[in-house]
Amino acid sequence: MKVNTSRITEIFNVTVDETKTVEELVADGNYCSNYNCDIKNFLDYSNGDKKAAIKNMAIFHFKGAVTTTGVFDLMEKEGYRPATVHELLSLGMEPEYQREFMIIALGFKPLLRLGGYECRYALYLYDANCLGIVPTEGRFLDHCRFAGVRKQVY
Repeated sequence: MKVNTSRITEIFNVTVDETKTVEELVADGNYCSNYNCDIKNFLDYSNGDKKAAIKNMAIFHFKGAVTTTGVFDLMEKEGYRPATVHELLSLGMEPEYQREFMIIALGFKPLLRLGGYECRYALYLYDANCLGIVPTEGRFLDHCRFAGVRKQVY
């Protein structure tokens, strides 16, 4: 479903099975990864109450460059939070969704050392079910999209 706002470009209801491991989700989605994406770095995810649930997810696109803090703040204003690894991998398995852009999940950012440089990295989807990692420091450019999950109101 297309949404006519400057930030949210699409909204989906996605089944997220947190009872599965990240490795199982990668296998279920038949994901490939680029040369620097070691999925083992993203296996520490745990939210406590593991279950399968349908979640309202949105794709955010910000005009111009934006920082990680800026993404968090703007999603918060819309009632969303950044997607986790489980949520991003589940979104990527939705058959009706075409991944035309890099979609980043900022909900889990492990500290990694790559090429002698240590910083926090986020997982992203691109192309035909491929995974990659991107540093979360600095600015994200206009071609980046971000997966967000509607916050639950109790």
